[in-house]
Amino acid sequence: MNHLLLRYIKLIVEPTFEDLKNNPLSPRHTFLACMATYHAIDRAAYRKHPGNIRKDWCTESVDFFVVDVVTHHIKHVLSDKEEDALIGDGLLLASIKFDDQKIGPHKDALAKLLTDQGRLDIKMVPGVVQNAIRFLLGKAGVSSEYWPAPV
Repeated sequence: MNHLLLRYIKLIVEPTFEDLKNNPLSPRHTFLACMATYHAIDRAAYRKHPGNIRKDWCTESVDFFVVDVVTHHIKHVLSDKEEDALIGDGLLLASIKFDDQKIGPHKDALAKLLTDQGRLDIKMVPGVVQNAIRFLLGKAGVSSEYWPAPV
């Protein structure tokens, strides 16, 4: 069991996700929940190189992949997995448009999270974050079967 990762999830990720559940259309709460979830990688990678874990986790989990993209999109204006098709200031998640050449094995799964215009549907993000947390709990060596009730 990875106690560093589990403690981070319990103290930081889960409460931040609760804030997102209470404010599901808030760009701020979405960013914070995605950022907290994404940075669990640092706890899992303690004394290792997080870039390798990032690559693996983004391949293993479409939800972690989306959390990665949202985090880097809001922090850096564009993530490295997007088309350079920015709308406005990039703070609206509806401006995220995935680059088909950079989404790896997730094309079909991502299609369910997009609007008719091919951009990320913000209403889908709380469920994505929840699934990413379940993924992290598994990485921490904990069963996530009953965590939490569905969004």
